[in-house]
Amino acid sequence: AQKEKLLEKLRICEEPTGGLWLYAPGGSGKTTLARLLYNELSPSFRHSAYVELDFTDSSQQDLRKDLQALLWGLGAGRHEGTVPGLSNQLRNYVAGKKVLLVIDNVSTGNQLKSLLPVELGPGSRIIITSRNKSMEASETWEQVNALLLTHGVQLLDNATSRQLFLSRAGLGSVPRHLEGTATEIIELCSGLPLALRIAGAALRRKTEERAWKAVQSALEIKARVFKEIGFDTENRLCGIISHSLADLGVEAVNMFLDVATVMAGESKDIAVPVWTAWHWGIDATFHLDSLEERCLVTTDSAGCLGMHPVLAALAHNIILDQHHNMTSDGLQGKHYGSRVWVNKAGRAESVRQVSSLLPAAATDWFCRCWLLPSQARWVV
Repeated sequence: AQKEKLLEKLRICEEPTGGLWLYAPGGSGKTTLARLLYNELSPSFRHSAYVELDFTDSSQQDLRKDLQALLWGLGAGRHEGTVPGLSNQLRNYVAGKKVLLVIDNVSTGNQLKSLLPVELGPGSRIIITSRNKSMEASETWEQVNALLLTHGVQLLDNATSRQLFLSRAGLGSVPRHLEGTATEIIELCSGLPLALRIAGAALRRKTEERAWKAVQSALEIKARVFKEIGFDTENRLCGIISHSLADLGVEAVNMFLDVATVMAGESKDIAVPVWTAWHWGIDATFHLDSLEERCLVTTDSAGCLGMHPVLAALAHNIILDQHHNMTSDGLQGKHYGSRVWVNKAGRAESVRQVSSLLPAAATDWFCRCWLLPSQARWVV
């Protein structure tokens, strides 16, 4: 219903160029909604492009790749150059053309300035998603605000939330003795699809009241160490994510952290043999299936690994701050290793030293290097 209403707004827009600014917390389904709108509208446009930004990285190198993706998607071919140069090429290419642009997960004004050409042809439509209702005051934001209708993405109502939760839990209905707990869990998920999927998946094939109470408690936790992620709903989401991870075991947690860093975007066919070799012959396929079943890791149509940006931000926090391993969420006392990964700007991220958490004699066992098709990467 929300998709149909937004499509109607886009179609009846009286402005020559118009569109939508969709905002909501992480995990609310903004990307899914934007993709549905794009798939519905794109056949009506000769020039259309969809680009999903990395919420954790808005570097110049990242912007360059995003601009290249927009130019390629719009039909301008492959282009090289600096961010200002590519931005000018984008503006020149779309000038006067009827285009459809979807820019997903905008977090800074600099991204808007670089990626969004405001002088488009008649009938053009723009869709932008963000966790923010607005951006910092600037000439670019004033132009965008004048062009686009601001719309807060509706979170799921109680009936739809219940249906999604039960489907992930593998249940047609809630057992009578768990009805009260189920109602509490669904309310605590605050209509966030990601929270409902993870909470339901954590209870798949479980009917013990203790397990359901544990999920309820995890959702009630105000995880102080995760406040930097932003919204209160996301802070609560961190509790259920940590609970779900702690229930899987050390090997699966390490694989989860790998997918957020060194294995991000890597082929499943490459990752599984590497994990099997690293962890002395563990059944990496089994653990990866468990992570996917828990809605913590995804595999796209090309077989490449990924995860939701909220989950990736949590994983980075676990790696970078040892206090995240020392909370009462089930991760206490376990060392998940430091990872050094090369970000899209080409620089290595700073991480804590392993020597403070491991005996010196054992440190060498945790220093591993492997060569993947894209680049050499280190895990310590």
